[in-house]
Amino acid sequence: MEGLLQSKLPEWALITIACAALLLNILFALGVLRDAHRLHDKDRGPMFVGPNVWFFGVLFGSFLMLALYWLIHHSSLRGTTSGSAPGASA
Repeated sequence: MEGLLQSKLPEWALITIACAALLLNILFALGVLRDAHRLHDKDRGPMFVGPNVWFFGVLFGSFLMLALYWLIHHSSLRGTTSGSAPGASA
């Protein structure tokens, strides 16, 4: 039984969409790796696991892991761990 998307789109379009999704996933994972290393250098370190684990988590877990990473590290849920955050008034 073919899926609805496969029956409506030509094969080349499906391959193009899959490649674009894979490229986007890789770019997001590389961005998380870079950000996690930046946090580590600022002694705010990535929480729970190291930068490489977050990289592979986002690479294979896609947008769900990306959203989890952002919630843990960049949302107001994180709070400030060392002094005040940049731009925050004292």
